[in-house]
Amino acid sequence: MNYGIYGKLPAHGDFLVRNLPQTFIDVWDEWLQCVVAGSRNILADDWLEFYLTSSVWRFGLNAGVIDQQCWAGILVPSVDSVGRYFPLTIAVPVGQGENLYALIADGEHWFAELQQAAISGLQDQLAVDDLCEKLSQVAIPSCPRHCFTSASGSQVSVGGTKPEFGSLHSMAQPVPGSASLWGMTANENAPSVAFVASGLPCPEEYTRMLTGQWS
Repeated sequence: MNYGIYGKLPAHGDFLVRNLPQTFIDVWDEWLQCVVAGSRNILADDWLEFYLTSSVWRFGLNAGVIDQQCWAGILVPSVDSVGRYFPLTIAVPVGQGENLYALIADGEHWFAELQQAAISGLQDQLAVDDLCEKLSQVAIPSCPRHCFTSASGSQVSVGGTKPEFGSLHSMAQPVPGSASLWGMTANENAPSVAFVASGLPCPEEYTRMLTGQWS
């Protein structure tokens, strides 16, 4: 199975799409356009500084967020060859009814490999086909099934060195709808963060993803 790519890379001046169905593209683009514009309005002149220093975020999307499959991947701050800022997404379908809590909380090696490939794409100015080739060497993990329920709103856990979803899983309620999971590992500037959003994050949540200001 091929990894999907969506967004910007420094080696290209155009918008990049690889190996993603139109259903994913339509939902994902509408969401990103909304939250990027919303975060710009909230942060005003400070937006670019926060964007450029923001973390790589891991995500897991429950069935119903995009389509009837679960999806997982990473969201990376990026820019194209003419200086237009827009995130790079690497995503892959992981089936239906997957335990996305386990995948995101325990898939450290997999996410680290994705992040390493993405950072190489930015720093080494890889062409998109070269990035696809690098990603083809990253095995897609399997994970336990039927343990992810929808959440009725955002739940946030901050602290530690890697995203911790155990407490969030116990808080999530099986309500109608769909949910997404988001996590980042600790770095020199911020502790780890994990949260569950109802659907996809709203502009205010995305802004906190950029700034790290969760309190």
